[in-house]
Amino acid sequence: MRREKENGFSKKPRRRLRIRKVLIVGLIVFLSAGFFGVPMLVQNRGLAVSMINRYAGLEPMRIDLAEIQAGWFRPFRIRGFQLSDDQGAELAKVEEIETELSLWNLITNYADLKTITVRGASVRLDVQPGTTNLEKAFKPFLEPAESPTDASTGAGASSVAFTGRIRIADAVIHARDSVELTSWDLAIKQADIPLPTVEQPIPPMTLIGTIQQTNAPPGVVLMGGQFSVQTQPLAQPMVAVGAEPNGLMPLKMAIATNGLPLHWFSLVKRRLPEIPIESIAGLATVQADIELHNQQQVLAQIHTAQIDSLQVHAPTLVGPRGAALQQIRLAGTVNKGQDRIKTDGLQLASDIGTLKAILDLPLVPNVPTLTQPWIMNADYELNGSIDLARVIQVAPDLLPMQDQVELVRGEATLVASQKRSVIDATVPPDSNMQIKLGGLEAIMNGTSMRWDEALNATLDVRPIAGGQPSFKADCKAEFCNIQGQGDLVQGQLAGSFDLAKMQQRLSKWFALPVQSLAGAAECQVAWKQDESNRLIANGALKTTPVRMVTQFGQLNEPAWEGEMQLVARLDKGSLIQIDRSSVQLKANTELLSASIQEPVSLVPSTPGMAQLPPAGMQWKLTGDLAGWQRRAKMFAGLDLGLDLGGQCELEAKGVVDASHAEISLAKFSATKFYVQSGETRFAEPQVVGQFQGRISTKDISRLQVDNLLLQSLSFALQAKDEAGAQAGTRVGQAGFRINPQQLLVALQSGEVASTSVDGDVTGQLKWQLDPSQIVWALGVDALNIKAIQKPVDPTTKLVSTGGTTAPATTILWEEPQAKAIASGRYDLTTGKLDLNDSQLQTEWFAYGGNAVLTSSKEKMEFLSKGNVTYDAARVAEKLKPWTGSYLVVAGQRTQPLEVSWTSGSANASWSDALQATSNIGWDSASVIGIPIGKADVPLKIENGHLLTKAEIPVSQGTLRWNLDGNLASNPIAIVQAPETVIDNVAISPQMCQGWLKYVAPLLAEVTSVQGNLSLKIDEAVIMPTDLPKQTVKGQLTIHGANVGPGPLADQLLALVQQIRNLRKGLGAQDGGGAATTWLHMPTQTVGFNVQQGRVSHQNMQIQAGDVVVQTSGTVGIDGSLDLVASVPIQKDWIDKTPALQSLAGQSLQLPLRGTVQRPQVDYTAFTSIAQQIGGAALRSEAQKQMEKGMNKLLGPLSNQLAPLQQGMQQMQQGVQQNLPQLPLPNLQNLQLPGFGGTNPFGGGAPAPAVPPQPQ
Repeated sequence: MRREKENGFSKKPRRRLRIRKVLIVGLIVFLSAGFFGVPMLVQNRGLAVSMINRYAGLEPMRIDLAEIQAGWFRPFRIRGFQLSDDQGAELAKVEEIETELSLWNLITNYADLKTITVRGASVRLDVQPGTTNLEKAFKPFLEPAESPTDASTGAGASSVAFTGRIRIADAVIHARDSVELTSWDLAIKQADIPLPTVEQPIPPMTLIGTIQQTNAPPGVVLMGGQFSVQTQPLAQPMVAVGAEPNGLMPLKMAIATNGLPLHWFSLVKRRLPEIPIESIAGLATVQADIELHNQQQVLAQIHTAQIDSLQVHAPTLVGPRGAALQQIRLAGTVNKGQDRIKTDGLQLASDIGTLKAILDLPLVPNVPTLTQPWIMNADYELNGSIDLARVIQVAPDLLPMQDQVELVRGEATLVASQKRSVIDATVPPDSNMQIKLGGLEAIMNGTSMRWDEALNATLDVRPIAGGQPSFKADCKAEFCNIQGQGDLVQGQLAGSFDLAKMQQRLSKWFALPVQSLAGAAECQVAWKQDESNRLIANGALKTTPVRMVTQFGQLNEPAWEGEMQLVARLDKGSLIQIDRSSVQLKANTELLSASIQEPVSLVPSTPGMAQLPPAGMQWKLTGDLAGWQRRAKMFAGLDLGLDLGGQCELEAKGVVDASHAEISLAKFSATKFYVQSGETRFAEPQVVGQFQGRISTKDISRLQVDNLLLQSLSFALQAKDEAGAQAGTRVGQAGFRINPQQLLVALQSGEVASTSVDGDVTGQLKWQLDPSQIVWALGVDALNIKAIQKPVDPTTKLVSTGGTTAPATTILWEEPQAKAIASGRYDLTTGKLDLNDSQLQTEWFAYGGNAVLTSSKEKMEFLSKGNVTYDAARVAEKLKPWTGSYLVVAGQRTQPLEVSWTSGSANASWSDALQATSNIGWDSASVIGIPIGKADVPLKIENGHLLTKAEIPVSQGTLRWNLDGNLASNPIAIVQAPETVIDNVAISPQMCQGWLKYVAPLLAEVTSVQGNLSLKIDEAVIMPTDLPKQTVKGQLTIHGANVGPGPLADQLLALVQQIRNLRKGLGAQDGGGAATTWLHMPTQTVGFNVQQGRVSHQNMQIQAGDVVVQTSGTVGIDGSLDLVASVPIQKDWIDKTPALQSLAGQSLQLPLRGTVQRPQVDYTAFTSIAQQIGGAALRSEAQKQMEKGMNKLLGPLSNQLAPLQQGMQQMQQGVQQNLPQLPLPNLQNLQLPGFGGTNPFGGGAPAPAVPPQPQ
């Protein structure tokens, strides 16, 4: 038992010993792991980079490190630090960050950062228009964070004050202009900055650096400069009387720059493009000492703060040529006390003048008001002068002088002062101000000019009983006189202006923006306050006619007379309520009046104070709208972007209070009214309108329309709305009717148009309005729409191609009925318009689609997508007034249609940005008489041009076109590119009944034709709405053709037959061949030209046997002929018919008149030639018969008498023309071939009748 007990007691201490050993070993292992493991983990680059990027909250930016060194007693050191944006672009990098902190320091005293040294730091700043790369990268961190809740801020929350210092060596900021690619480096050579504390917010520091331009435009010298900031303890600090020590170490800060260039302002301009200064150049030098004695006492001694060679380019401020100063310098002392700021010897000097200021002001001065126009408890004295001659040299556009005037001297001075009471600081001070302009001397063309006192203006303000201000003002010049005096209780102000004298005087010296100015004006205002603090004011204005001429035009104003009345209430000198007021301006035919007849409170209501309701108001305007618009633009800066005109009368009634105005009733009427934007003008002889509802300036979107009525000759509109079922919504509807004919007249501003549109268009519009959007639906019905083409000269009767008188008018388009519906949503916040469903339907056409319209300050965009379904045959029927019988198509198609438009510049046409794509197709077609099978042709609009191009195999050849129509031209012009549009295509009777009869009138209306042709276009400008103005030039090639019967072909065949009969009568055997009903056109190329509604051609050849006929001349688009048929006399004819010897080398010229359906050949010339040739042939035959008779009589003697006979013949020829024509005996029954009897043209057939001459 004892042994067992001994063994039991001996086991427990051993077990405890083992546990202690395990614990000790575990603790040793844990401490060893912590001692060696933590530094190893901290120095693990991959782990450190991953943890920093995950938990530092810098995403999407990324941090990378090259090396980390740290230990429990080894200071932290980081090498190769780099910060990149989300695109991987480098933002900043640091070669080395060295600290005195170890892991043990961070644990034991983490608030003491000791010394942190940064070496080789660089930052890349890429400046872009309106932003920088750093702003983009840090944008998520720059957004304002949510305010912490009360739960997150408790008594336990405390801030830790860190101590230490940061030293920087060789740091640089690389700033680059991303547009001009110029760059600057801001280098910090040395910086030693202790961390600020509560006790020492501005610690002693040293900062030395340079700024250097590293890249400049070609030809620009690189520039650079230095700067430094150094602080040191102040030996003898000042202590304000009564101030308690606060532990702040007194410091003296020295700021110095040496030739620091200001050209880097280009980076500022790139970042802030709205600044009105384009560029600044110059060299800045600053030497200043700032003594910080305590938080209340600061003394700044500005030894010099100057800029040399200053150049400023700011067209809106100093003109296009900018300003150039040799030097501008500021010097003096500024002393900030506990509650005041004082200056001593503060002076600003430059090339153009000086300004000296002695100031003793409260640290927070009051803002001067009407009832207290002083800076209370303050003294100041300002003395300044400007040398005007130097101003012109420095900034030549600031005071533009006349071309021949050189300003030698001149001065503008400013003196302003205020002295407070020494006894009582609450007593208002006396203040005065004086501005003088004078001492002007100039030389004009060698002659000296002087103007000693051009302007003198003074203002004195003094307190009276009760501290109320009284004033006295005086402003005098040769052309104006303004005087006034009084106080808030009673006073008056009067002035007179002579505009003509002002222009005459000033124009001798300065280049004025007006070329001529004439007129005068007088005005006066008087006021008085009664015992009940009621202010009564009256004013009057009177002008003579005013005439102003500028380079932009002339302004003529009639003589105006105006009156103003005001009854108001004051409280302690402040205006608190208007009881009633009225203003009226009137001229001969112009009137503007406004009145308020009920009280209007001008101050917010307070508890216990009754709130006044809005007061009733009314105003009236009559006169010329163009004049009122011009005045609104000139005096109020209101520009609608539209030009208005007409004699108008507008009356409005409503209510007004201090915060807004409302219009509840308005009536409008105008005669000779017009609205114009660019080249678009809408004009109506009379417009009337009436509005009942609510238009509030507080919220324009909360428009209420109880009844709106607008009427003119071209349209009528009536609309109203009411409160919707949901709160804040309104539901409205409108109906309208449009007279298309009158609307077209209104858009053409009364000009006589060749095209008119008749019909009736009605529609309804419904909408629902809430604060964010307008949901609307539109339906339009159009009935009996007709587009009618009127003749250019209604008194001229043209002969149509059918041989009848042309109708007085032509129906270009006709739609018995058309319907359109559209619905959509307009977002009031974004300006986006969605057309969810839009449809258009007629008897032959249907469209369905959707569209989106977005708008911003910069541009407006429109996009529409849909499908078009049409009946091709009915489309061709609609186009028949333009195409005639040239286009015959059949088939139905559904094609996609996409349209887009983006607004451009103000001067560009709306159509320049129009884009559209679609197709046009058919199952079968005939174009200009050429049969075409099934086809689909692309159709598109690019930048306002309608484009279509096709090449289609047809009828043994090819048909092609390449058309470009400018939608912005007036009239619309369609241009065909130069090319062969018809290539070796068979000639068809349909061609001959259409376009071909104008180019080749021989083929007009022929019943049969055999052959091919080609048509090459050299120039073609087609105007569908004004065909007489179209121009077409080209070449028609006939590849050999046989032409059957036709109106002109028959006439030419008759001419050929007459020629044959003539030749037979003169002895020819066959006269040129047998009779035929066909003509032959040999292979030939004929040029043609379409000008002023007529088609001309030259030398088109037609052949019948050995007879060749050439035609030249013109054919009108109305079918009228003005041709000449030329028949050359062939040499073969002369050989076979000697009687034609006299016509050798000549041609028969026969005019062709009438129309292509009823041509008329003028045979007058032919008959004359035939008679002449016939008489000569008859005498020649008689001579031959006489010779035969003498030979029989004389026999052999004839040979002996031959010489004598020849001499007699020569003599006879010499005197024959002088001998009378004697009758020849024994010739009555002589039968000569082709002569004799009553048929002078021989043969047994009767001679054709000679056509009558045209009357």
